[in-house]
Amino acid sequence: AAALLFILFLFAVTTAGMALFWGLFGFAVSKFYKNGFLAFLPLLSAGVFSLLEYARAWFFGILWFGDGSMLGPHWTFGSPAYFFTGIKPVLQTVSVWGIYGLDFWAIFLFFSLFLFFKTRRKLFLFWALAAVMTIPTLNALTQQTNDQPSAKIGVSIIQTEKPTKISYAPEESLRDFSQKLSLLKEAAKNLKENDIILF
Repeated sequence: AAALLFILFLFAVTTAGMALFWGLFGFAVSKFYKNGFLAFLPLLSAGVFSLLEYARAWFFGILWFGDGSMLGPHWTFGSPAYFFTGIKPVLQTVSVWGIYGLDFWAIFLFFSLFLFFKTRRKLFLFWALAAVMTIPTLNALTQQTNDQPSAKIGVSIIQTEKPTKISYAPEESLRDFSQKLSLLKEAAKNLKENDIILF
């Protein structure tokens, strides 16, 4: 019973943390709508949502901070951007604007279409079409960049089993450095000009 209550507590806190930021988003949208910002609602909603999603990614790291964890915007689960993982043309644009840019695009498109069907104002249809055309435009631009000839670069990746900590004991740092140095010497044997090594 105690284990079940503990799991329910963790679930409730995590759910409340996610609901908090999406609730703030809903509150902000309602304020924009009531205060006469209807014409700019898609833009304002998309901007606020992207900022709150970034804050939410930080919040969970702070909320569940502990041994072995690191602070940063790492908790992105639940992001609407993940709904587009099966749509290749949309997914290809992530390299240009990242997950939060894709969040911005999705919310902007949704509100533009919603307001068009609700108000029949052509402005929202124009914004929706502009959002849709953003995807093939970005793909065309990135395709032109990728088509440019470039020299091949060899990449060697060196990784050691180093636990995630805020600080390390001197002997741990020395041991890790020695391992990396040994692997570096091994990788350098087959290194060519312009090749790179990643640690």
